[in-house]
Amino acid sequence: MTETDPEYWFLPKHKQPYTVANEVVALVDGSAYMKHLYDRFKDMQAGDSLFYTVWRGSPEQRLRPDFTSPDTRLQPVLLDLIRLRVVVRILAWYVPLTKVRWIPLQFLAHNRENTSLVRDIRKAIVDGGIEGSAVLDERLPPKGSHHQKSIVLTAKGEPWAYVGGIDISVDRWDTTDHSSPPERQKELLDAWHDVQCAIQGPAVTDIFENFKDRWNEQKPPVRSQPGVPPPIKSDLPAPPRKGGTIAVQRLRTLACNVFDFKRRGEQTSREGINRAIDQAKYYVYIEDQYFWPCTTIERLAQAVRRGVQVFLVLAKAYDLFWPLSAAHYQMRKSALDTLRAAGAGRVTCCHLEQLKSDTQIYVHSKFMIVDDRFVTIGSTNVGLRSHTTDSELNVGLVDNKLVDGEMGGVRVRVCEFAKELRLRIWNEHLNIPISELQDPIVAKASWPRQGKGSKKVHHAAYHSGELPSQQIGLWDIYRAVKALLDIFRDTQPWPNATPNEMTLLEDAVTFLEAVGEAKLKSGFTDLVLGPLWWAPGIGLKDRLIEFAKNGVMNLETKCGSGL
Repeated sequence: MTETDPEYWFLPKHKQPYTVANEVVALVDGSAYMKHLYDRFKDMQAGDSLFYTVWRGSPEQRLRPDFTSPDTRLQPVLLDLIRLRVVVRILAWYVPLTKVRWIPLQFLAHNRENTSLVRDIRKAIVDGGIEGSAVLDERLPPKGSHHQKSIVLTAKGEPWAYVGGIDISVDRWDTTDHSSPPERQKELLDAWHDVQCAIQGPAVTDIFENFKDRWNEQKPPVRSQPGVPPPIKSDLPAPPRKGGTIAVQRLRTLACNVFDFKRRGEQTSREGINRAIDQAKYYVYIEDQYFWPCTTIERLAQAVRRGVQVFLVLAKAYDLFWPLSAAHYQMRKSALDTLRAAGAGRVTCCHLEQLKSDTQIYVHSKFMIVDDRFVTIGSTNVGLRSHTTDSELNVGLVDNKLVDGEMGGVRVRVCEFAKELRLRIWNEHLNIPISELQDPIVAKASWPRQGKGSKKVHHAAYHSGELPSQQIGLWDIYRAVKALLDIFRDTQPWPNATPNEMTLLEDAVTFLEAVGEAKLKSGFTDLVLGPLWWAPGIGLKDRLIEFAKNGVMNLETKCGSGL
């Protein structure tokens, strides 16, 4: 078996089959993805089908914000498809937070948008008397989320699938120069980097089957609302065409003891990523939003110890409120410390910034390239939550079309898709001629020096992983803790926290309320609050951060031995 063979990289066939003869197009950043998708939508006609899994779907997000006409907002485009008698089915995460009195804007918007999208699409389908539906879905472990971001459609009878990290929602549309173009719909972040892929070929059937599995699950999608949508009984509406060169293996996370169709769950996302890291000989390149301690960190450390170069591009700053943000920084620092301890000289870690400032380009992508031979693109972050609890979907990709490559000055044969994607991404981040990036080991010198005082290279800046000072007042902390308490009291749709977690949140709210609103707003310091609040390992502050780690973010669904 050669190092360009799919079976060298993929999970064994008995564990997870794969398909060959696929065509795959990498869609880097939101403008490329949404344009490609919109072009397919414009080709759809009566009898075509759309199967759409949603983490967040913003009805007002424009697929082509560069158009003044026609209306390219997500919801009007979908309604136009329904009027054309396209069969539309949507599975959207039933987001919690329905009763929260205070929480940052995007979380309330997330709930409202998914609910509105499903309600209006379902009404149009019913009023039109056609097949299809839209469903809010909470069939998950406690505190889990449906994080898959996929679309399967037929356009003029031709099947396509889209898989990756990009939601069709505000903030996500951006161009590769990340210069905050005026047509960009901004919510919180000035720039956004992400990756999706478009697939044609037999692998489309595997992505469709994932949707069909979830849709046909016999538990009610919402616990408080009995009944399930009419099942999908047919196969993909049109046979996928063949003729490409890429082998594709579908990789998923499905929690155990949740789905009747998969009682033992599935962790092929984690297993597939880890296997590819184990096979690495030269380098591993990862872009990830979070990067938290898990088995993948352990496998990367092993790779570093055996001489593999590891390149990381991570989000500069986290996009949630305290104590979740504080927990995130601690977890990511721990993961980076593990890798650097294994061989700091072989670890390159950066974040992305706009050219003329230190304003971050938010890294939301979840993808990996190994040795210019293997690629995985999807929704799976590096962390226990993505690996065991949230629903996730990735594809592993190995191109049968081989080209010449170099690794540390040694000529090797590599896979065209992987090499071209790496060159394209590195050129975007570094703005260095592709001719100078051909050898990834030699091109390591083009990345920012690893250490304080390092200069930014185009968008890429050295990322230390050091915990930033939390520029947040006690009034904001109080409101955040109160919001968390509201979330876990809200049993529709999210189950409550454990009794111990509820007690901790209630104690924290009671304690902060006793300080008094005026003092909290005046900038009272932590030290004034005394040991009950700040004492390391004992005070409420540290206990709240540990709750955020273990009860929300580092969430792990364990299935027991033999499952």
